[in-house]
Amino acid sequence: MGPVEGAYRVLLVHRRLAAEAIAVALSEESNLVVVGVAVTREEAWDESALYPDVVFLDFDLPDGTAPDLVVAIRRISSETRATVIASRSGPEPSARTIDGPLVSLTSREREVLGLLAQGKSTSDIVSELVVSVHTVRNHIRSILHKLNVHSRLEAVARAGGVTVR
Repeated sequence: MGPVEGAYRVLLVHRRLAAEAIAVALSEESNLVVVGVAVTREEAWDESALYPDVVFLDFDLPDGTAPDLVVAIRRISSETRATVIASRSGPEPSARTIDGPLVSLTSREREVLGLLAQGKSTSDIVSELVVSVHTVRNHIRSILHKLNVHSRLEAVARAGGVTVR
């Protein structure tokens, strides 16, 4: 079954393996379609001509940083409505104050949301948190409800795409 009409068009800009894993995870969502995958700013610039609705990208790219790319893509693609910066390399990830709807999440839900922002699958989260698949699914369902969103990607976008601790 293909994506539904009106599906969000997603451009992934991340390390190749991570981008491929995220693409597989997003393929389970009928309201999302991956229109391109890029590893560098230059590749992302070329792919931005696909006019994605959402750009999901790593903070540190081999040829620059995400904020510079975001500004450039938004200049040429007014259709791009959300930009999700998934992670930051290095010993200390960037942090953002938890506010707005994230305040309503429990610490465990914020932890699950942070793992989703890293591109982790349900089974990865089960292994990392050492809980059942049902527990993870319940946390995800609760996150989606509390953030008033319909997909994991929307939840990560609502959270600002940072790893929440």
